[in-house]
Amino acid sequence: MPSSPEVLLIEDEPGLVMTLTDLLASQGYQVKNVEDGIRGFQLASQGAFDLIILDIMLPGRDGFDICKGLRREGVQTPIIMLTARGEERDRVLGLDLGADDYIAKPFSAGELLARIRAALRHRKEWGREGVQLGREIRMAAEVQQRLLPQTRPPTQTLDYAGFCQPAQRIGGDYYDFLVPAAGKLGLVVADVSGKGMSAALLMASVHACIRTHAPVFGDQSGRVVAECNRLFFEATDPERFATLFYGVYDDVSRRLTYASAGHETAFLARRGATSPEDCTCLRSATTPVGLFPEIPVWSQAVELEPGDWLTIFSDGIPDALNWRQEEFGAKRLLEALLRHRSQNAEGVSQAVLAEVNQHVGDEAPFDDMTLIVARVM
Repeated sequence: MPSSPEVLLIEDEPGLVMTLTDLLASQGYQVKNVEDGIRGFQLASQGAFDLIILDIMLPGRDGFDICKGLRREGVQTPIIMLTARGEERDRVLGLDLGADDYIAKPFSAGELLARIRAALRHRKEWGREGVQLGREIRMAAEVQQRLLPQTRPPTQTLDYAGFCQPAQRIGGDYYDFLVPAAGKLGLVVADVSGKGMSAALLMASVHACIRTHAPVFGDQSGRVVAECNRLFFEATDPERFATLFYGVYDDVSRRLTYASAGHETAFLARRGATSPEDCTCLRSATTPVGLFPEIPVWSQAVELEPGDWLTIFSDGIPDALNWRQEEFGAKRLLEALLRHRSQNAEGVSQAVLAEVNQHVGDEAPFDDMTLIVARVM
C-alpha cells in the first residue's frame, strides 16, 4: 500500500464532498471524487484505489448495485457505505452485498477516520495473506487441471470430447475418460457439492476412487458407483455429497452400461431425432454418493447405433443464468447439440460451450460447467 492511500469518494452532495475531502486530505489521504454512480463504478472497477467511500442514493446507479457489481467482478477494494439511511435492513443488505463497513449520517469525524484506518489495516493484513493464498490456489488449479483427461483413449466406434469450466479458479466438477477393461471406455461426470478449495479436494477423492475401482469391476458401473458412495460417506461430513454419472461403453457391441447417482439427466439423441422431445432420458436411480452408508447396486444398459449422440453434463450448464435470471436450460442444450451434430464431437462440445457463454454474457458464473458429448460411428 502506498504511503498516501488513495480514496475514491462516490458522493453527490457538494457540502459533504467538500467536508470529507478536506478531512481526508488533512490526514494524508489522496481523494478522488465522483458524483454519479455510473462513472463511480467505472473508476472503482479498475481496482486502483485503496478504499472506496460509497453513498447509496446516487444518480445513474445506486450504491447497492455498485457494491454488488464490484464484488461480482472480483474487485476486493474495501468499501465503506455512507448514507443517511440508518435502518437495520439497509445495513444488512449493504454488508451482504460485500461492503466492509457501514456508517450512517450524521457521523463524527473521529468515528469515520477510525473506520477508515480499520478498513485499510484489514486490507494490508489480508493482502499479505492473499498473496500466499493466491499462490496456493494457482498450484491447486494446476493440479486439478492435471486430474482432467490429458489424452483420449482410442476407440473405433465412438467419437467423444469433453470440457470442464470452473466457476472459480478451482471447483468441484470433474469428468474423466478411462479404460476399465480391454475394448471398454469409461465416461465419468461428477459434481461435488459446494465450491472452491474444499469441493476441489473432495473432487480429487472421487477421481481416485473411480480410477481405483473401475479396473476391478470392469463394466459393472453400478458396483463402482456403490463403492465410491461407501468410501465418500466414510471420508466426509454428512452434509457433503456428490452427484455421479459413470458409463462404460463397449467399443465392439456399441452397448453403454451406466449408473447415475443423483446426477443431472443424461440424454441420448438417436440418429433420427429432430427436436429435444425426441431424445431419450438416462435418469438417475439412486441418491447422490455420500448421503447414506450404502446405495443400491444399480445399472442400466442401452444399445447404441451409428449416428446416435450421447450428452452427459453437470447442472451448471442448464442452470446457467443471464442478466434476466433466465436459465440456459436442458432444452437449449439439446437444441445446440442437434443443431451442430454434423460436426465432430470436439466441434459440438465447443459450440455448446460458446452458446452457454453467449447466454450468460457478462454475468459471473455461479457454478462449474462440465460436459461430455459422444457420437456413435
